[in-house]
Amino acid sequence: MREFLKIALNLFVISLVSAGLLGVIFTHTEATRKRNEQARLEQSMSRYLPANAGAVRFAAIHRYLVEEGGRSDIGYVLPVRGGNALLVLDPEGNVLSKTPVAGPVDDEAERDAAVKRALSGGEARYADSYILALDSSGRRLASFIQGRTAGFKTWVKLLVALGPDNAVLGLEILEHEEDPGLGAEIEQEYFRNQFAGRTLAELNALGVVKLPLPDDYRRCLERSKWAARGINPQAETAVCEKYAHEDIHAITGATISSRRVTEGVKRLVQAFVKRMDIVESAAAKAGLEPAFSPEGR
Repeated sequence: MREFLKIALNLFVISLVSAGLLGVIFTHTEATRKRNEQARLEQSMSRYLPANAGAVRFAAIHRYLVEEGGRSDIGYVLPVRGGNALLVLDPEGNVLSKTPVAGPVDDEAERDAAVKRALSGGEARYADSYILALDSSGRRLASFIQGRTAGFKTWVKLLVALGPDNAVLGLEILEHEEDPGLGAEIEQEYFRNQFAGRTLAELNALGVVKLPLPDDYRRCLERSKWAARGINPQAETAVCEKYAHEDIHAITGATISSRRVTEGVKRLVQAFVKRMDIVESAAAKAGLEPAFSPEGR
């Protein structure tokens, strides 16, 4: 029995030490992963900022699903003059409450705790975030929407960049597990750049066609490839403009992936525009002064 207890104690100590080491390793690697992910995101966003933008700062709007008193409402953590505020709206967009949010909001765990304190009751579940690129006066230079859409195999994570007028500046594919040579082509410029320049009205009516991508159109779309050779195919205005308002040409052999990415982009942009209109109107009614300019859109 004594020998059995000794073995059990040794196993317990080994397990305890192993768990501690794994915890330390996970904490370190998770922090590194988050930093790398943030660096990749900022690099992706920087591609869509004006070359002459000067000093640019990023401000995020975080959306929460709020359950309180049997109601299902929407909460927005907004950057306002002097800090952040939690604006809670009912499903119709009417203001239910506005509360200062104390503490940092960049880290998700810290933000969740700050939102819980601001609510002083009820439950809040994080939904998503929008990132705004602002100039020194708070004018919106670009908006960035992260989201996901179902691909052919699993989820595809997207980043859509919009200009001040809500026209599409560009599309980035952040993560996917589509098949190489088929659905994986969604990350190529010749597919992604078909969305660039689409106005909101164009985007709403955008479809997908199973037609071969014309060679001269592909040349207009593969900007990085030609830029590396010192060539600017965009200078061929007449050629590029000829295709600028066509539907999205599906990737050969990957129509489903092409269609689902297109539907995802449309859904994300439509939701963003609608929500921003509601938030800006509600903030004005609540007497809040957002740290970004609604007129900058």
